Amino acid sequence: EYLPLQGKIPWKWFGIPDLASYQAGSDLTVFETGDHRFGVSICWESIFPYLSRKVVKRGAQFLVNITNESWYRETPASYQFVAISVFRAVENRVPVVRCANTGISCFIDSFGRIVGQVQDETGRSVYVRGQLTQDIVAADVNTFYNQYGEWLVWMSGAVVVFACAASLVRGRTRRHPAGSSIPSRV
Repeated sequence: EYLPLQGKIPWKWFGIPDLASYQAGSDLTVFETGDHRFGVSICWESIFPYLSRKVVKRGAQFLVNITNESWYRETPASYQFVAISVFRAVENRVPVVRCANTGISCFIDSFGRIVGQVQDETGRSVYVRGQLTQDIVAADVNTFYNQYGEWLVWMSGAVVVFACAASLVRGRTRRHPAGSSIPSRV
């Protein structure tokens, strides 16, 4: 794990200690256990969809997210990170096993459903002790997202930019010279 933009963002102001001795990894690893393969994201690496996509393209059949969410205390952040993990499961059609020391530990199936979660007797899932084991169904699939990545996002952005530019050009051609009393059609 490493903090991005070290030296540019004063992470200590947000209660995050100096991690100057940590460095970014140089490669993504697919781990093997018996007949199954999995990829691991540490902490907020799970917010970057391309990392999960790459490890699944390399053969991972499920994802594991190991995280320390104590920085966020009892804020909505833990729930947001679980929602992000749901997206990683759906995008890649693989289960996600999430292990958080203070956040939400859970199992997410390849359809994005939370199928098991560590909770206390009141149903609370943040800052609770517990353990949970569960069988998961390892997946060997190739989704549209695995195949093409953010292609759809980039195309949607291009369409929006084109539509805005066309609207501006069209608006300029309907303007009349200064002092003209002819109303513009809308």
